[in-house]
Amino acid sequence: MPPGATVPGTFFDVLRACGGLHRWFAEFESIPSVSEFVNARALRLREPLERFGALGWLLGADAVTTLAERLKAPNEFRHVGLDVARHGRVLVGWRTSQADLLLDAMKATRALKQPDWFERVVTIVAECASADLLALVALQRNVAAVASEPLRNLGHEGIALGKALDDVRMDVIRTAQRQR
Repeated sequence: MPPGATVPGTFFDVLRACGGLHRWFAEFESIPSVSEFVNARALRLREPLERFGALGWLLGADAVTTLAERLKAPNEFRHVGLDVARHGRVLVGWRTSQADLLLDAMKATRALKQPDWFERVVTIVAECASADLLALVALQRNVAAVASEPLRNLGHEGIALGKALDDVRMDVIRTAQRQR
């Protein structure tokens, strides 16, 4: 293992000490504990994609976009960082979030169409927040399992079908939120 690989935050400490943090990674300059965060999270998040996603927890969407563009990061890195930045707080607080906001966050993080991606985002958020989000992953499966056929049989179609689906999905969310 290369030097510093087990303590990746050293990179940020050295840059801060020599004045390079502002020059090369200004997004991190206002975060005094970036090295501690990176050390704690990087030891558990093994994949580079997940480590980049964790930066979204610290930076926010605009800074993630700026950093990804400057580094010419692959699109999936930018996407995971943005998903964590934009929706991480709602996902980690899913038990007390409004059902419509949680459903919007789940849709935005591809919970309904790409469950593996959603699980990856949830894994990153869970690590960043030191939270257990296994129940959220189970909820995702239940929300994604809501079928349109019964609603179609009731005569729903088009926009009305989409709204009816969302209403049922929000009921599933509210039921899960009540089960602590």
